[in-house]
Amino acid sequence: MNIFRQINKEAIAGTAVNTLTYTNLSNNLNTGQFNNSSQNETITIEQIPNTPLPTSNHPSLDHLVEFTTMRDLKCKEILTTERTYVDNMKILVEVFIKPLKEGEGGISKEIASQICGNIPDILLISIELLNMLESKLANWSNSQTIGDTFNKLTPFLKMYTNYTVGFDSVLTLVTDLEKNSTFSSFIQKCTEDPRTRKLDLRSYLIQPVQRITRYHMLLEEVLKHTDQSHTDYPPLTESYRLMKQVTSDANEAIKKSENRQKVYEIQKMFVTDPGIIAPHREFIYEGTLTKVCRKACKKRVVFLFSDILVYGSSIPPKLLLHEKIELDHCRIEDIPDGNLGGSSSISLNGNLINNAFQICSNKKSFVVFADSSDAKMQWMIVLIETIDKFKAKRKTIKKEKIDHAEAPVWVPDETADNCSRCKDEFSFVNRRHHCRNCGALVCGKCSDQKYKLPSADYKAVRVCNKCHETLTKSALSNLKV
Repeated sequence: MNIFRQINKEAIAGTAVNTLTYTNLSNNLNTGQFNNSSQNETITIEQIPNTPLPTSNHPSLDHLVEFTTMRDLKCKEILTTERTYVDNMKILVEVFIKPLKEGEGGISKEIASQICGNIPDILLISIELLNMLESKLANWSNSQTIGDTFNKLTPFLKMYTNYTVGFDSVLTLVTDLEKNSTFSSFIQKCTEDPRTRKLDLRSYLIQPVQRITRYHMLLEEVLKHTDQSHTDYPPLTESYRLMKQVTSDANEAIKKSENRQKVYEIQKMFVTDPGIIAPHREFIYEGTLTKVCRKACKKRVVFLFSDILVYGSSIPPKLLLHEKIELDHCRIEDIPDGNLGGSSSISLNGNLINNAFQICSNKKSFVVFADSSDAKMQWMIVLIETIDKFKAKRKTIKKEKIDHAEAPVWVPDETADNCSRCKDEFSFVNRRHHCRNCGALVCGKCSDQKYKLPSADYKAVRVCNKCHETLTKSALSNLKV
């Protein structure tokens, strides 16, 4: 069957149109592939007729009056709603899109093409589906089938995915263009056209998005009222499954597109490029946490992605990047409130910190706390789930032969007045230092050694004498082995 046969007067609702011959795509019906990239397969706006499009010149359905079962009525609903949809798509092309492509509206052809998208392709597929449904209903009987019709065309309906993915961008573009008086006047003129029934451009642009999500629901209703012994039951079941998958794929594509846009928007929030855009990366969660720093507790804006954790500080209207932490070497540890756990040693203005937990990684480890117990719980759940999911994906990848030791959580300066090793009191002369291996507060004489730590990319950093001794013994022991 030549699915894109010559389109004549009947194919375009009775309008005059030059005869158009399309490439025979019958083989593609079996493969589910639709390719209009070559020159002779390209479908353009100029192929749509430029005469007024009547919206009621359809074959009569009077003969269906005698068919009154729920299956008959549901099949009739598919046809009637498809008629309305095709009529509206023709109006969209004829009244809005084609004039824009011809230079009206004060925009370039490139901009008009962005608004148009693949609407001409969708319209031609919809016309073919409608023609096939008209043929089925014109010869309706108790044994007639429609499942096979959708099975033939469902692969081509996947082109809706591209349209739905770009739909929000198109609406944003239209909103920006409406600031132009020429474009705005053009849209107003089109809206006043009797064919549009006072509906504006947006009302027509959204119809493909609405239609693709409704097909599987319409088929489901027919399937509910089709006996399993009916000839149509097997193909109808398959068409419902295929159409539901098309809808699911479209929704998933929309989610991914929105997620990519979200990652891009987050990147623009920072003063300098944080380098967070990557093909595999997905945005997961965001919010504000208070980080327990060396000298104070400071608010940080935190973004969780599928493979990294990013946080920064606010310097309105932008953010300053502080750290990017890979989830592959990250874990979350709860800190019970008050004297029940380690948070009893962390205070803010003399008050014990509640709703705290630790973020530990090979790069940096620290304590944060949320504004409420609910916020803490939500953060911990989403962090742990995301980390576990990412690590599960990485199991099939060859592990690196690098020691990813966990960075220590530094003890805040204000929590200790004496060296944790020799107990000497800290002063202006006897200053505080942090051991980069254990995070303890020590004095200068108790931390006069350096060691190349994995958590510091094997750079020589300050460690306390106790850790230096332990690390050295461990290294010598490994050499002997």
